[in-house]
Amino acid sequence: MQVHFANELVYLLDNSDAEVLVFHRRLGDRVERVRANAVKLRAVIEVDDGDGAGEHLDGALRFADVIVAHEPMARIEGQPTDVYMLYTGGTTGMPKGVMYSHGVFPLAIGVFGANIEGIAPPTNVDELLALGDQLERPPVWLAACPQMHGTGMWLGTMAPHLLKGTVVTLTNRSFDAHELWHSVEREGVNTIVIVGDSFAKPMLRALDEGGYRAPSLRSIVSSGVMWSTEVKEGLLRHLDVMLYDGLGSTEGSMGATISTRAVFPEEVEEAVKTHPAVYDCLVVGIPDERFGERIVAVASLQPGSTAIETEILHAAGDHVARYKLPKQLVIVDRVQRAPNGKADYPWARRVAADASSLTADA
Repeated sequence: MQVHFANELVYLLDNSDAEVLVFHRRLGDRVERVRANAVKLRAVIEVDDGDGAGEHLDGALRFADVIVAHEPMARIEGQPTDVYMLYTGGTTGMPKGVMYSHGVFPLAIGVFGANIEGIAPPTNVDELLALGDQLERPPVWLAACPQMHGTGMWLGTMAPHLLKGTVVTLTNRSFDAHELWHSVEREGVNTIVIVGDSFAKPMLRALDEGGYRAPSLRSIVSSGVMWSTEVKEGLLRHLDVMLYDGLGSTEGSMGATISTRAVFPEEVEEAVKTHPAVYDCLVVGIPDERFGERIVAVASLQPGSTAIETEILHAAGDHVARYKLPKQLVIVDRVQRAPNGKADYPWARRVAADASSLTADA
């Protein structure tokens, strides 16, 4: 196992043309095993773990000394054609470096972050740079999984930073669900990013044990491995949040499913009807290729009233969490109900689906 690890690390350093390796002191023995064979390395920089673990690696530069002894280098202006690369986990062989252009990749991450926060997604760089300005306050996301993983770096770190938000990380070397829930309460976390059941199951056990409250939490995002239905249902027993289950790999995203509690449509309907121009409203979910399901509101207006979609949804956002807001609002002459006032959701779904189809065709 140690020989395989050493071979893989030498391969990664050579394949990436790495000239500097930054490592925690407790990993010094591993660096020592590969340093002689990593011929492109010009320096190795040791970071103090803060807990006294490990011994200083002979010949390594100390991170704290490097910071004190040098001024920051001049800023390098990036170009849209520059390449960002993340290595796969190497589950079917050696890790592969997957390349993304700086001109496209941040925009895709920004669209993901906007969808989680329930705001308009960016379509160009200028909108991306102003993305966080749509929010009343900067969001707080917790990256529970390692940031060497695409889920932790992209969804847990890059997305909230593009939203001008805060990234919370955990301090333990192995995942501790109790530390996570303490951090959520202490830091006012809005979104947690995990990797499937390996994180969600201990999180659920900790909630079942009791003693935790998470009033700030709006969503939990997962990608990379299975997140089972029964675990999702268990989390929703404790938390009124959106569960976003992304399907994909380092090479690219392939879709997602969204789960929420069932009392949901009526809550959003009442929020939409708080706008003075709205007379009646039904909220339904319709199939969506990207997210599995998309929430659409079908509403009628008070006689003689006028209002635009953004005005109505903005007003509704004052009464429900942003992630619950409909992605689309369809205005009709009359919201169809049974004589006893019972909602006709099949009718509303047909109206919503027809409107979405017309929008897509346009």
